[in-house]
Amino acid sequence: MLGDHAKKVAIHGDQKVEVEFLERHGGATCVLEWKPPGCSMHVIPSHAWVGGAPNEPTNPNDHHNNIQVKYYKWTSGKTLSGLGGSYLNSLRNSYKSSTVAEINMKEGNGDNILESGRHDNVAVLFKGRINFELCSEDIQLCLESDDGSMMKLNGWTQIDNDGDHGDKTVCTPFGRRSINKNIEVHYYENSGSATCILKWRRKGGDLQIVPSTVWI
Repeated sequence: MLGDHAKKVAIHGDQKVEVEFLERHGGATCVLEWKPPGCSMHVIPSHAWVGGAPNEPTNPNDHHNNIQVKYYKWTSGKTLSGLGGSYLNSLRNSYKSSTVAEINMKEGNGDNILESGRHDNVAVLFKGRINFELCSEDIQLCLESDDGSMMKLNGWTQIDNDGDHGDKTVCTPFGRRSINKNIEVHYYENSGSATCILKWRRKGGDLQIVPSTVWI
């Protein structure tokens, strides 16, 4: 009677989903779609469905701290490229570690960088995995930093934003990334204000912070 009709709702976390459908006569349509942050609307893929009893709905203010963070003392005057881009892996011990939900750090002059306990001469290694299957389309990744940073996907450098500089953004080309990827963001701060933010966008979309919901 109504023809094709769509209704949208906002949900967070694991949810129990039930769809009831009635067809009287004529053409029949029943499609369940979603729009994850930074993505266009598309059919919910099979890998997003989980079996068994669902977890209790989560508070939308809760965060999934799936990104591992390690902190290192940094020597002023060095750069990531100057140390082969693998300086953090070559250091035997970080002096502290923590977790974060997103790579979204912006601190003023004199403010400590995350949980490092330091505001100058500090290096940070972020490690995590992104489920790009949540966005079955071309994605561009961008890394904004002050001072230097680099981003690796499955061990390969994709963004080189190295060197001493103020806020600067470097992006990858648009590309289809349809599987989970290991991501490393290497970052250092010599002095002054500090920024390290990982963002993404789809073609025609706005640039936004890679959300906590896609880190696994």
